[in-house]
Amino acid sequence: MRRITGLLAALSLAFPAMAEPAQHSEEGVKAAFLFKFTHFVEWPAASFPDAAAPYVVGILGKDPFGALLEETLGGKKVNGRSFTVVRAESPEALKGCHVLYVSASEQGRRADILRALKGTSSLVVGDSTGCAEAGASINFILEDRRVRLEINPAAAARAGLKISSKLIQVCRVVGDRP
Repeated sequence: MRRITGLLAALSLAFPAMAEPAQHSEEGVKAAFLFKFTHFVEWPAASFPDAAAPYVVGILGKDPFGALLEETLGGKKVNGRSFTVVRAESPEALKGCHVLYVSASEQGRRADILRALKGTSSLVVGDSTGCAEAGASINFILEDRRVRLEINPAAAARAGLKISSKLIQVCRVVGDRP
């Protein structure tokens, strides 16, 4: 019981947006996660053109955030880096993103999208059933009206990303489909 209580406390500290879901919209919680992921993921140095380059957060497909994502990221820095948000309809246009949110609207194109992003250092964050199992690094799922996370450490490793064990501990770990 102490271990579960400790894990819940760590989850609340690591991801405060999950601590009080009644005060946050689903989109607000997801936007907060996209920001928080940058605290728990290490990208290869070569994925940034220089030490001051911002994190690029991309949105592929139907954008559920509107201005909320810019509001969430605006004025914030992680590791001395600010944030830039880009939106596009093709994965090729978003290959330079550090965090790439793939909207549920793209579920039918998921295999093509993941194939197009192969070899990039993008933290691909899906928002549809089975996305992490199919090869995204992280997937949002909704359980009991709360945003939960699935993580595919093998997919993240293939992208050259190092995921903190603190993040892995608060996620449901899944693997690629054979």
